[in-house]
Amino acid sequence: MKKLSISTFAVIALMAVTSCSKIADVLTVDVPTDVSVDLKIPAGSSELKSSGTKAFDVSEILDIATNPKVIEYQAKIKEIAAKGGKVSVTQGGSQIPASIKNAVLKITNLDTNVVLGSWSLDASVFLTGAAVTIGAPTSGSFADISAALDKKSKVEVRVTGNTDLLTEFIFTLTLQTVVKAKVL
Repeated sequence: MKKLSISTFAVIALMAVTSCSKIADVLTVDVPTDVSVDLKIPAGSSELKSSGTKAFDVSEILDIATNPKVIEYQAKIKEIAAKGGKVSVTQGGSQIPASIKNAVLKITNLDTNVVLGSWSLDASVFLTGAAVTIGAPTSGSFADISAALDKKSKVEVRVTGNTDLLTEFIFTLTLQTVVKAKVL
Protein backbone atom coordinates (compact mmCIF):
# COMPACT_ATOMS: atom_id res chain seq x y z
CA MET A 1 0.00 0.00 0.00
CA LYS A 2 2.90 2.34 0.79
CA LYS A 3 4.39 1.74 -2.69
CA LEU A 4 1.03 2.49 -4.30
CA SER A 5 0.67 5.83 -2.47
CA ILE A 6 4.27 6.86 -3.37
CA SER A 7 3.67 5.92 -7.02
CA THR A 8 0.38 7.79 -7.05
CA PHE A 9 2.04 10.88 -5.53
CA ALA A 10 4.84 10.71 -8.13
CA VAL A 11 2.34 10.46 -11.01
CA ILE A 12 0.30 13.38 -9.65
CA ALA A 13 3.44 15.50 -9.23
CA LEU A 14 4.56 14.67 -12.79
CA MET A 15 1.11 15.57 -14.15
CA ALA A 16 1.18 18.88 -12.29
CA VAL A 17 4.57 19.83 -13.74
CA THR A 18 3.52 18.80 -17.26
CA SER A 19 0.26 20.69 -16.96
CA CYS A 20 2.08 23.82 -15.80
CA SER A 21 4.18 23.91 -18.97
CA LYS A 22 1.06 23.36 -21.10
CA ILE A 23 -0.73 26.11 -19.20
CA ALA A 24 2.27 28.39 -19.73
CA ASP A 25 2.09 27.70 -23.48
CA VAL A 26 -1.62 28.46 -23.50
CA LEU A 27 -0.98 31.70 -21.63
CA THR A 28 1.55 32.84 -24.27
CA VAL A 29 0.19 34.95 -27.12
CA ASP A 30 1.73 35.91 -30.46
CA VAL A 31 1.57 39.66 -31.02
CA PRO A 32 2.23 40.61 -34.68
CA THR A 33 4.85 43.36 -34.57
CA ASP A 34 5.92 44.40 -38.05
CA VAL A 35 9.01 46.59 -37.94
CA SER A 36 9.77 49.00 -40.80
CA VAL A 37 13.01 50.73 -41.73
CA ASP A 38 13.01 53.55 -44.30
CA LEU A 39 16.20 53.94 -46.34
CA LYS A 40 16.19 57.31 -48.15
CA ILE A 41 18.01 57.12 -51.46
CA PRO A 42 19.03 60.60 -52.63
CA ALA A 43 18.17 62.10 -56.04
CA GLY A 44 20.40 61.40 -59.04
CA SER A 45 23.24 63.64 -60.17
CA SER A 46 25.30 64.19 -63.32
CA GLU A 47 26.53 60.59 -62.86
CA LEU A 48 23.07 59.41 -63.91
CA LYS A 49 23.19 61.34 -67.21
CA SER A 50 26.44 59.72 -68.32
CA SER A 51 25.88 56.10 -67.29
CA GLY A 52 22.10 55.76 -67.27
CA THR A 53 22.09 54.63 -63.62
CA LYS A 54 23.26 55.93 -60.28
CA ALA A 55 24.83 53.90 -57.51
CA PHE A 56 23.44 54.05 -54.00
CA ASP A 57 24.56 52.76 -50.61
CA VAL A 58 22.34 53.69 -47.67
CA SER A 59 21.86 52.30 -44.19
CA GLU A 60 19.78 52.84 -41.08
CA ILE A 61 19.92 51.46 -37.55
CA LEU A 62 17.03 49.34 -36.29
CA ASP A 63 16.66 49.31 -32.51
CA ILE A 64 13.88 46.83 -31.68
CA ALA A 65 13.88 47.99 -28.05
CA THR A 66 12.25 51.28 -29.15
CA ASN A 67 9.33 49.56 -30.91
CA PRO A 68 6.03 50.51 -29.18
CA LYS A 69 4.78 46.89 -28.96
CA VAL A 70 8.11 45.70 -27.54
CA ILE A 71 7.93 48.49 -24.95
CA GLU A 72 4.29 47.62 -24.15
CA TYR A 73 5.05 43.91 -23.54
CA GLN A 74 8.61 44.37 -22.27
CA ALA A 75 8.19 42.61 -18.92
CA LYS A 76 6.20 39.76 -20.51
CA ILE A 77 8.27 38.98 -23.63
CA LYS A 78 9.22 35.35 -23.99
CA GLU A 79 10.89 35.83 -27.40
CA ILE A 80 10.90 37.96 -30.56
CA ALA A 81 10.85 36.07 -33.85
CA ALA A 82 11.34 37.35 -37.41
CA LYS A 83 9.12 35.37 -39.78
CA GLY A 84 9.59 37.10 -43.14
CA GLY A 85 9.92 40.42 -44.85
CA LYS A 86 8.80 42.73 -47.63
CA VAL A 87 10.43 45.60 -49.45
CA SER A 88 8.77 48.52 -51.21
CA VAL A 89 9.75 51.73 -52.95
CA THR A 90 7.91 55.05 -52.56
CA GLN A 91 8.43 58.40 -54.25
CA GLY A 92 6.89 61.78 -53.53
CA GLY A 93 4.00 62.25 -55.96
CA SER A 94 5.32 59.99 -58.75
CA GLN A 95 3.87 56.61 -59.67
CA ILE A 96 6.56 55.42 -62.11
CA PRO A 97 8.21 52.03 -61.60
CA ALA A 98 11.59 52.07 -59.88
CA SER A 99 14.20 50.02 -61.71
CA ILE A 100 16.80 48.80 -59.22
CA LYS A 101 19.74 46.70 -60.41
CA ASN A 102 22.51 44.82 -58.62
CA ALA A 103 20.78 45.55 -55.31
CA VAL A 104 21.84 43.80 -52.13
CA LEU A 105 19.97 44.08 -48.83
CA LYS A 106 21.88 43.18 -45.66
CA ILE A 107 21.02 43.07 -41.97
CA THR A 108 24.06 43.14 -39.68
CA ASN A 109 24.28 42.79 -35.89
CA LEU A 110 26.11 45.92 -34.70
CA ASP A 111 27.26 44.23 -31.47
CA THR A 112 29.07 41.41 -33.27
CA ASN A 113 29.46 42.86 -36.80
CA VAL A 114 28.04 39.58 -38.18
CA VAL A 115 25.75 39.62 -41.23
CA LEU A 116 22.48 38.05 -40.06
CA GLY A 117 20.75 38.01 -43.42
CA SER A 118 21.52 39.02 -47.00
CA TRP A 119 19.28 39.16 -50.08
CA SER A 120 20.15 39.77 -53.72
CA LEU A 121 17.48 41.88 -55.42
CA ASP A 122 19.12 41.78 -58.86
CA ALA A 123 17.31 43.44 -61.73
CA SER A 124 14.19 43.96 -59.67
CA VAL A 125 11.56 46.43 -60.82
CA PHE A 126 9.47 47.81 -57.98
CA LEU A 127 6.14 49.45 -58.68
CA THR A 128 5.88 52.52 -56.53
CA GLY A 129 4.04 51.63 -53.33
CA ALA A 130 3.82 47.88 -54.05
CA ALA A 131 5.40 45.51 -51.51
CA VAL A 132 7.53 42.60 -52.71
CA THR A 133 8.14 39.58 -50.44
CA ILE A 134 11.88 38.95 -50.03
CA GLY A 135 11.77 35.29 -48.97
CA ALA A 136 14.53 33.45 -47.12
CA PRO A 137 17.95 35.15 -47.03
CA THR A 138 20.59 33.89 -49.47
CA SER A 139 23.05 34.01 -46.58
CA GLY A 140 22.16 34.01 -42.89
CA SER A 141 18.63 33.20 -41.77
CA PHE A 142 15.52 34.55 -40.11
CA ALA A 143 16.57 32.51 -37.06
CA ASP A 144 19.81 34.56 -36.88
CA ILE A 145 17.82 37.80 -37.19
CA SER A 146 15.37 36.57 -34.54
CA ALA A 147 18.21 35.77 -32.12
CA ALA A 148 19.58 39.32 -32.44
CA LEU A 149 16.14 40.90 -32.07
CA ASP A 150 15.39 38.65 -29.10
CA LYS A 151 18.52 39.99 -27.37
CA LYS A 152 17.36 43.49 -28.34
CA SER A 153 20.62 44.06 -30.23
CA LYS A 154 20.78 47.02 -32.58
CA VAL A 155 21.05 45.95 -36.21
CA GLU A 156 22.06 47.85 -39.31
CA VAL A 157 19.88 47.57 -42.41
CA ARG A 158 21.85 48.42 -45.58
CA VAL A 159 20.85 48.44 -49.24
CA THR A 160 23.25 48.98 -52.13
CA GLY A 161 22.73 48.94 -55.89
CA ASN A 162 21.98 51.06 -58.94
CA THR A 163 18.82 52.82 -60.08
CA ASP A 164 17.62 54.84 -63.05
CA LEU A 165 15.49 57.22 -60.96
CA LEU A 166 16.42 60.92 -60.92
CA THR A 167 14.37 61.76 -57.84
CA GLU A 168 14.80 60.88 -54.19
CA PHE A 169 12.96 57.74 -53.20
CA ILE A 170 12.49 55.65 -50.07
CA PHE A 171 13.34 51.96 -49.99
CA THR A 172 11.40 50.41 -47.10
CA LEU A 173 12.13 47.07 -45.46
CA THR A 174 9.29 45.69 -43.34
CA LEU A 175 10.33 42.76 -41.15
CA GLN A 176 7.37 40.60 -40.22
CA THR A 177 8.02 39.79 -36.60
CA VAL A 178 6.06 38.25 -33.76
CA VAL A 179 6.47 39.07 -30.08
CA LYS A 180 5.67 35.99 -28.02
CA ALA A 181 4.38 37.42 -24.75
CA LYS A 182 3.13 35.84 -21.52
CA VAL A 183 -0.42 36.86 -20.69
CA LEU A 184 0.17 36.69 -16.93
